[in-house]
Amino acid sequence: MIFLEKLSPADIIVLDSVVVDDDGSFLLSSKIEEIGFYRLRLTPDNFISLVLNSKEAVHIRAYSKQLSKDYDVSGSQHSILLKELNDGIVRNTVQSDSLKKSYRLAEVQGTKNMDSLTAVLQQEYTRLLLERDLFVRNFIQTNLGSLVILSASGYLSPDKDLVLLEAIDRSLNASLPESEYV
Repeated sequence: MIFLEKLSPADIIVLDSVVVDDDGSFLLSSKIEEIGFYRLRLTPDNFISLVLNSKEAVHIRAYSKQLSKDYDVSGSQHSILLKELNDGIVRNTVQSDSLKKSYRLAEVQGTKNMDSLTAVLQQEYTRLLLERDLFVRNFIQTNLGSLVILSASGYLSPDKDLVLLEAIDRSLNASLPESEYV
């Protein structure tokens, strides 16, 4: 069974479900009433996040064992943007995790010059965080008015990014004044 769910600010609502055919194909025909966050889910931890609106016919190609790992989406510009955002964040996270593993391995092995290795790894980790922050800020500025920027806004700091957070608020209130997400 595959499920289409609406992710409202207060709840997760199942909109439709269908049995997946033997060849892996399926067709969901539920009507999307308004732009919002949705999830196509096989299991609680195997899903694709989407941003859909009522005017779209969305097509998704994915590997069922790990839906979000490697999938293609077409017919929904907002969902394509969300995938672009998620892919950028995942790339950065994988690199950061690799640095953490390298540090732990060096620590366990009792690597000589641990202080200098720590300094190098910390410098690279800081560079990756700055790279992620720049990616997120550029993504938001490029896509002001799209609901997708709410997903990116969680990576902003109210202390450092107040002007950008205010721009997000203005742009979404202008483009989606009736949205439950704004």
